[in-house]
Amino acid sequence: MSGSTLRHAFTVPAKPAEDCQIIVDQVVIDALREQIPVSREDSLHWVDDSFEVVARNVYEAIGTPSLDIFYWVGRSLLQWHKSLMYRPEVFYIA
Repeated sequence: MSGSTLRHAFTVPAKPAEDCQIIVDQVVIDALREQIPVSREDSLHWVDDSFEVVARNVYEAIGTPSLDIFYWVGRSLLQWHKSLMYRPEVFYIA
């Protein structure tokens, strides 16, 4: 979905999209990665260590549910939001 926003891709996943994939040899990828001064693991670390410890403890405390459930909950909330978006009378307070 080149040229589309993430929101559009999420709300209209079935939209036809052009394959913009460019084939790159593994040798080239490896050479480029060697030039990056941060490890791959560090560059994909999105939160600080203290938050990660707390988040991991909470995740384990709730029984380590499948992360797929969060996708479905998010999708359900999005559908609910879209249904309200086209009904301004829902938000009208007299």
